[in-house]
Parts: sequence; structure tokens; C-alpha cells
Amino acid sequence: MIRVLVAGLAALAALQGGAPPQGTVRGVRAAFTIEPETVRVGDPATLKVRITAPAGTRVTFPAAVDSTSGVEPLDPVVVSEETKNGILESTGAYRILAWEVGLPAISLGAIRVEQNGAVQELQLGDPRVFVVSVLPADTALRVPKPSRDIFVILPANWPFWLLIIAGFTVAVIVGVWLQRRSRRTPPPPEPYIRAQRAFGRLTSLDLIGAGEPAKHVAASADIVRDFLASRDNPAAPGLTTAELVNVLEQDKAVPVHRVSDLLGVADAIKFAARPVDAPAAEGLGAEAMAIVTEVHNADVRLARSK
Repeated sequence: MIRVLVAGLAALAALQGGAPPQGTVRGVRAAFTIEPETVRVGDPATLKVRITAPAGTRVTFPAAVDSTSGVEPLDPVVVSEETKNGILESTGAYRILAWEVGLPAISLGAIRVEQNGAVQELQLGDPRVFVVSVLPADTALRVPKPSRDIFVILPANWPFWLLIIAGFTVAVIVGVWLQRRSRRTPPPPEPYIRAQRAFGRLTSLDLIGAGEPAKHVAASADIVRDFLASRDNPAAPGLTTAELVNVLEQDKAVPVHRVSDLLGVADAIKFAARPVDAPAAEGLGAEAMAIVTEVHNADVRLARSK
């Protein structure tokens, strides 16, 4: 199995006979594995990056591998953490596809490690996956079939020619119909599905982990506004919070007071520079998702009761 161990700054300083520089996190170690170690072109593999650090350390992994390299990401990173005996073990798993035969490099951004204001960025050395071709190793043993005799169609055999022309005409008509059908714009997904996809993209960005909790709150509030506007035309995204609340007063499916509280806090953060920390931003984002789900469920119940 391909394994590369990247020692933390504390271990590096010990080898050099000195203390780690100020502003870094002591006792950090990183390692990665690739499973399986050999794949065929187009088959998936998993890159697992394991970080060990003192308890209380915050580890932020890149959202995905760089798609401009010889591999491309299949899914966003899946992070799992466990703390035992004062040691944090954080693992980020990346599912990838490799399209280049050989040993293509897996490009991954810096891993951010933070504790008590000290920040450290770890960069993996050069992870690679061994990729083999799906073609047979030797094609010389394949014997081609003998050539067939030329099939001659006499002009007098007009029914046969008529069938060929009819079949060709039908094929052209079906092909044109399928081409036009493929050009039709598919109907847009319903508002709830669009909102769930937007929340998923926001989660993969990890703005809170990147030190941008205010942007996370603002984006969550915008998703709620777009969802409400999609299901109710008068609730346009351009309305102020007070105008939107007035429009929604008669909507039985919307918890108006919760929407007003969420958008009011978001407005204060966006326009009045109200400070917000990571836990508060996570709570406001969860409230936005809960409001969207509650309104959707209420819409479903009202539709069934009609």
C-alpha cells in the first residue's frame, strides 16, 4: 500500500535541534493512504488523509482534490474525527477517478490546523495512484474473421430497395425528433429541491471553517429568501425584510416570526457588521434549513388536504 508520512513541525524541529517556531501547533502529524493501490482507467480510488494533533485542535481539509491534475474528484471530502487520551485524530476521505495510465499525481491544497490562535498549514508531499490500462496486454493472438463475399443487389429487386429507403426515412425522422427533444429545456426542479442543493453546496464550501461565519449566515438567509420567492411570487427576493414579512402574514405554511427573526439577524450581520462567531453561525444556518423543511412539509400537507 502506498503510504507517505508527513511529520509535524514539532518533530521536524526536534530533528533540527530546535523548538518549533511561534504561531504553529505542536505535536501535529499527517499521513495519507490510497486504496486500492492499483486501479484501472476509470475505476474509483480513495485517498485518506489522517491528521493527529492535541485535543482541541481544529482541522480544515480542502473541499476536494484539484480536478486540473491527472485525477478528478467524485465527491466532496468526507471528514471524521475522534479524540482519545488527549489526542485528536481527524481523517479526510477523497473519492477520485484516474484517467491517465501510469502514476498520475493527486493535487490537494493545504490542510489548515488551528489551536489557540496558532495556525499551521500542512501540504502533502506527492500522493500518486498506480493506474493500468483496461486493454489486453497482447492483441497479437486475435485472428480476424475472413472477409465476406460482396453482396450484389440487382436493380430488378425493387421491393428490397423500397424497404431500404423506407427504413432509412424512418431512421432520419426518428433521429431528427430525438435531436429536437434533447434540445428542449428540462423543467426546473421544485423550490425545495433547489434549496436543498443550495444548502449542500454551502456546506461543501465550509465558510465557517474558512473563518467566514458572516458569509455563511448571509448565504443561508439568501437561500431562504429564494425558496420563499420560488413558491410564492409576491415574496420577491428584492423585498426588504419588513416588506417580505408583510407579504407572508397570510401564508399559513410559513412560520413568519421565525423567518422575521432569522432575516433580521442576517440583515444586522450583512449591513450593520454585527459580529457572529462560528457556533452562532452554525445555529443560524441550521435554523434556515429547518424553516425551509417546515414550509415544504406544510405545503405538502395543504396540497393533500385539498
